[in-house]
Amino acid sequence: WYRNKYSLALDPIQSDAARVPPLELVAEIQGKGKARPDAFLASGQRTVMHYLQELDEHGFDPRRFGRILEFGVGLSRLIRHYYPFPAALYGCDVVARVVEFSQECCGERVNVVQSQLSPPLPYDDAYFDYVYANSVFTHIQTDTLSEWIAELSRITSPGACVIVSLFSPNRYLGHVSERDFDRMLQSDGYLEWGSSDVRVNGLYATPDKLREWWGAHFEVLELRGHFKDQSHLVMRRP
Repeated sequence: WYRNKYSLALDPIQSDAARVPPLELVAEIQGKGKARPDAFLASGQRTVMHYLQELDEHGFDPRRFGRILEFGVGLSRLIRHYYPFPAALYGCDVVARVVEFSQECCGERVNVVQSQLSPPLPYDDAYFDYVYANSVFTHIQTDTLSEWIAELSRITSPGACVIVSLFSPNRYLGHVSERDFDRMLQSDGYLEWGSSDVRVNGLYATPDKLREWWGAHFEVLELRGHFKDQSHLVMRRP
């Protein structure tokens, strides 16, 4: 894909097991399933391929991006697969220990900073051509959701692409009864659960509710499902 679509070679970090975080850190942040180097690298590559395919199908060329931000960069599992592109890469996260790892691992190529649980982000207006957030808006709950949507609008340039991953009900709402799910569909259009720890919070919203929330600031292009993975909401900044 990189070679045929973009005439680009892969970067060594995309397959370098020595640049994978310690197993205990991966297991703590992302679960044991991604703790082996092969699983860590391959799952990141597979997820980024979803993003690249969506960019391509909606007319976005990542070779033309000047700046890319991963909102919720985590352990740099995904952003390392954007290394072949010429864009300046940025990442932010609220968890100090993963920010420290990403700075050590990718600091020569990615500008990584620690962000807060509420806006603003430390970036200028209209700064990014592409922002993506993987498994972040699945945990941000409604008390700050509208602020974060507005903040992503602020930091993206006109015509920029924003893609966020979201829970699909068949995989992620197994703890909800059919009756409660139907009640949610007929009332609020969203369901949130969890505790004060952002990592165990959960938020699911219906497609109509997502368009209501995100459509206030973005043109919603597509809500795409992925097998055994989170759905992607693909948007353009007007």
